[in-house]
Amino acid sequence: MLSQALKLVVGRQIASTRPVSSSFFKPRRFYKEVYVDSNQNGAFEIYLDKRKLKTPKGKHLELYSEPLALAIAHEWDSQKETIQIPAMRLTGLAFTSEDNPTHETSESIVQKLLEYVDNDTILYLNNSPVELAQLEQERWLPIVDWVNDHLELKLKPSYTVTDLADVPDESRSRLQRNFEAMNFHSLTGIAYGVDSIKSVLLLLAALQHRITVKEAAELANLELDYQTKVYSKVEGHHDVHALELVNRLSAAVLYAQLTSNWHRVTKEKIQLCGSS
Repeated sequence: MLSQALKLVVGRQIASTRPVSSSFFKPRRFYKEVYVDSNQNGAFEIYLDKRKLKTPKGKHLELYSEPLALAIAHEWDSQKETIQIPAMRLTGLAFTSEDNPTHETSESIVQKLLEYVDNDTILYLNNSPVELAQLEQERWLPIVDWVNDHLELKLKPSYTVTDLADVPDESRSRLQRNFEAMNFHSLTGIAYGVDSIKSVLLLLAALQHRITVKEAAELANLELDYQTKVYSKVEGHHDVHALELVNRLSAAVLYAQLTSNWHRVTKEKIQLCGSS
């Protein structure tokens, strides 16, 4: 069974997701039972009744993380009469990692992440209005300082619209080495999260538990929240956007964490099989 914490994270992600428009096709639930079983390769597979879950390209989905397999199974088991495919973000990330429809490599993802750093949301602070400028300095700068200390970087934010943030070559190289130490699956999750909040630094802080996923989403939306408060925008739509962001980021962080040791696990499984 899933741990209570894992159930809570995934359950909230599914239950609170913005409903899909009725104009999209919603397949009916065709299965009664969902369970996880391991195969002879040491991987975990998800069964819908007695059928193995397949990716869109027809591959059997094999996962080398039992908690991830259980979390994805929970997504499928939580579906009601119709299957809300966009709500199953862990499933989507696993399918993307396996099928790789855009032909990414670890190297290409790392390069995209490094490009994101140059335009990272929290490296560009407003200097007006004063209230917003103070808010960003109070909330964003501690995260920049933490990343600099934690990874031994020297990133310097920009405070004007004409200046770029300072990302020294040495800091870029350190970030690159950190990302290159991660496997393709974790990088896929990280890239999904970074694309959602437009910030590598906030994603790293959430991964390392410096801040919660909810806090990371709130910090990414800091300027939007301020504008909503000041200009009295329609809050209902804003609330839905904020919740959507938390859901996307939750899936990204969880997927990256649960796939972080796949290389090691796979090697151990092969050795065990070979010694029997």
